Amino acid sequence: MSPNEITAIHHWINGVQHSGKSGNFGDVFNPATGEVTAKVDFASKEEIDFAVQKITDFVEFQKKNASV
Repeated sequence: MSPNEITAIHHWINGVQHSGKSGNFGDVFNPATGEVTAKVDFASKEEIDFAVQKITDFVEFQKKNASV
């Protein structure tokens, strides 16, 4: 990464990377220099609902298929 390059940090949902669709993001700072080094996507309500549904589906799958 070059000194002036800003990395985008996206969401990982169900093992797949998703770019945020809310249009909102937060700066990630290097604590030693105060420099902005990345921007992290903020999720919309719909993105949060999607992520929660995916983990709920996974938990239900694990319950049904767990070895006892």
